[in-house]
Amino acid sequence: MFNFGPAGTTSFDFSKTGAGNLSNWRTYNVAAVPEPEEYGMMLLGFGMVGYQIKRKQKQMAQAAI
Repeated sequence: MFNFGPAGTTSFDFSKTGAGNLSNWRTYNVAAVPEPEEYGMMLLGFGMVGYQIKRKQKQMAQAAI
């Protein structure tokens, strides 16, 4: 199912099981290294989670007064 090829590429093979036409097989090649846009989205997501935690702590502190 998984094939780790050269230069950090990974292939995922999804095939039809059982009897039938074997021409329905699919192979998807995936890069092993994330692109810069993915790092940006990850940092944005972490920032949003941090903002929500800080906001919730502030609300809880105000409610305790």
